[in-house]
Amino acid sequence: MQKVDANDIITQYRQLTSDLQYENMLLKAEIMQIQRGKGGENKNNKATLK
Repeated sequence: MQKVDANDIITQYRQLTSDLQYENMLLKAEIMQIQRGKGGENKNNKATLK
């Protein structure tokens, strides 16, 4: 068994959570852009929504 440092796990968890929140923010912004019709090629193009 490998010894695991709880602080390392907490640090990794916080980094992953932060990364996910950032990705989520970008996706929400992209969705809002598409909904407003400023999505460029994505506008009314259901083929990209697979």
